Amino acid sequence: MAGPTALSEVGFWQIFHRYVESIDAAREFFTQISPRASEMDAHALEEQKRRMAELTLKLLKRKGLGFDDLDEFVTTTFDPLAEGLARSISSKSMEVDKAARFTLTIDDSEPELAADKAQLFMDAIRVIVGEAKLPGIHRESLNRSVLLSLVANFEVLIADLARRRYRQFPEAIGRQRQVSVEVLRTFARVDDVLDHIVSDLIDELLRGSFERWFKFLEQHMSIDPSRVVPDASQWAEMFQRRHVVVHAGGHASRQYREKVDWTRVRWPSHRPPLDDPLVTENEYIWYALDVFQTVGMLLCQSAWKKLAPQESEERYTSLARVIFGAADAALWQVVRWLSTWGTEDGGFTVAQSSQLSLVACLSSMRAYCESW
Repeated sequence: MAGPTALSEVGFWQIFHRYVESIDAAREFFTQISPRASEMDAHALEEQKRRMAELTLKLLKRKGLGFDDLDEFVTTTFDPLAEGLARSISSKSMEVDKAARFTLTIDDSEPELAADKAQLFMDAIRVIVGEAKLPGIHRESLNRSVLLSLVANFEVLIADLARRRYRQFPEAIGRQRQVSVEVLRTFARVDDVLDHIVSDLIDELLRGSFERWFKFLEQHMSIDPSRVVPDASQWAEMFQRRHVVVHAGGHASRQYREKVDWTRVRWPSHRPPLDDPLVTENEYIWYALDVFQTVGMLLCQSAWKKLAPQESEERYTSLARVIFGAADAALWQVVRWLSTWGTEDGGFTVAQSSQLSLVACLSSMRAYCESW
């Protein structure tokens, strides 16, 4: 293998810290905006309850269904978040007996109407359900955007690592890459041609799945995915969820249902029906931030070790600073994952190892206390 060329100008320190900054920015953004999204959802829910109660009252009166105390019935039973009127009306809650009486059972109230008006009632309810919006829409929009941002930042990291590999060892491009004469004439230097080829290769790589990205890293940098991904099943689900958000409007697709390991993931709690909307909870995003931070850090550390072994002191110092920063921010899960990897890798100084052992012990104690 040939030695490094002059094209390897992008340093691992820059790659590492650029990714650290992107995760920190995403975490700060989510911390600041998430409470506001919850407030907006609470306000929107109250407004929706008011509008839907008015619509329900209007429709049921127009149909002439003749419920007693209709105003009280509507205002006390409609609550979309608590499985109220619009969401609990179903064939299971209605019965038409042989005496041609129609009974609706909801909230221990059993108003009755003639069977011939049952269809009128159902028609009205379908209109009401069609007008109802999913609760938590502001939170869901925010959380989806954060997930998309995390995946996008991770793609940038993959591109940076691949570019560093190709520029440092151009022979990794292979001999099959062809460039037309017309394209060659647009470049003044051979280095510019190399940049063009490398950019094309990286574009092709990023168009593939994250499995393909890790296969590339394994082949070109000897990076073992099992050593850098602490929760492989949930990690895979996050990428599948990203595809669902982008290509299916956040509704469970066949591919999502088939590719997720439902025996191992924490979110969702069960395999959703086809086309069901996926709910991206705040806890999910907090966990995603921890996982993406950890995987990105460890990928960069592994590539750094492989391609620039002479920079071991700078590499470990950068990792130690991230771990101590995570401990200062009480990100104990990140602390455990990164310190465990770093200790097993064996490159920390004695002082760093002692400090990390103390931090790891504190994080373990925190996890133990939280489990009670």
